[in-house]
Amino acid sequence: MKRVSVLRIITLGGVLLMGGCAAQMLSDDRLGDNTAGVLGVPASDLTLSDRVEKTPNTYYTATTKDGRKYSCLVNGGGILAAGMVNPPSCVPKGQPLRDTNPLASR
Repeated sequence: MKRVSVLRIITLGGVLLMGGCAAQMLSDDRLGDNTAGVLGVPASDLTLSDRVEKTPNTYYTATTKDGRKYSCLVNGGGILAAGMVNPPSCVPKGQPLRDTNPLASR
């Protein structure tokens, strides 16, 4: 009977731990704030779209209030990175986007 209780406690602890990690995922608000800083515009002037996550990278389009479009990439933000991210890399739409991950093959 004690073994079952210990197993339940371990299982509950694991669920709570994973729930805490999920809170560290890269939210749209955090992504917008980081992108605004890189582009030098207020976050309220940005719209993010076309978000695609390919671990460990997140690719998306950032559009400014005046219609300028940027292809962007951010490395990190997932559970394995404990929510930490590198600054976004953004280029005008149509230009090649380079991976900012120092471990990525070039």
